[in-house]
Amino acid sequence: MSFLRIGVLCAAVAVTGACGGREPMREHTVVYEVSGQETAEVAYVNDKAELVKGQVVALPWTLTIKARTGAYVSVLTNGAGDGALVCVLKVDGAVVSTKSSTDVPVVRCDTTLG
Repeated sequence: MSFLRIGVLCAAVAVTGACGGREPMREHTVVYEVSGQETAEVAYVNDKAELVKGQVVALPWTLTIKARTGAYVSVLTNGAGDGALVCVLKVDGAVVSTKSSTDVPVVRCDTTLG
């Protein structure tokens, strides 16, 4: 089988199974959580891999999205008042990132989905 045919075959099965040692594309459930002060400005990467720029939200704040293997997911928060901010990033129910800040009210949790 030629390399071109193998490449086409790999492209055709990329969403259903492994090819050439790569993991299959899977959909993951991603949960962003931010807690701390009364309100904070929150920016995040949505389910279309677009950055949603800062929105002022009441805390605690939670958002659930779906994202595929290989996607970069991130939540960034900036507080306006005193006190700690905490972000938590969960993928398929497991905590993959937790950050907190008391000195500078800015925290970011991010990862690339495997």
